[in-house]
Amino acid sequence: MYDSDKERPDTSPGNSGRILTSFLGPSVIVRGTITDAKDPLTIRGTVEGTVEHEETLLIDEQGTVTGDINAKEVVVHGSVTGNIHGKDRVRIDATGRVAGDIFAERFSVEEGAIMNGRVIMSPIGAPDQKPLFTHATEEAAKGPQTVVKLSTNQAPSAADENCAPNKSKPS
Repeated sequence: MYDSDKERPDTSPGNSGRILTSFLGPSVIVRGTITDAKDPLTIRGTVEGTVEHEETLLIDEQGTVTGDINAKEVVVHGSVTGNIHGKDRVRIDATGRVAGDIFAERFSVEEGAIMNGRVIMSPIGAPDQKPLFTHATEEAAKGPQTVVKLSTNQAPSAADENCAPNKSKPS
């Protein structure tokens, strides 16, 4: 695809290069599983199924993945509906949208990104953790949800926008 390393864009953490070695174009729709791709991969099209990848996986702004992802490194500029397991790192850039759980050693998210799920960080990508969303598509369809957990000895704070102070109590 590239004649030399000089033509290959830098995809290091500080650079948001959009093209890597292998490329799935915007008009391509894959229904099934992408497995054991050894080169970095950019998805600009649509994948409906699981992605098992040994290298860097970049979902471009036009790219959509509906299914779970297991890769060394995952960079999301587009849309993912499914759980992401990053062996090394997961990054959601400002244009990225994720509905599902993220398991990774390192995780970063830019301002403007949208995420509905939880993040579990561990040195090996937390393979023993069970996803909170077994069907991320169904959870995403419900929209954003607020969860507030209080223990029995903890009262809601007046600063909490979801809780009003108890005005029936004498001061």
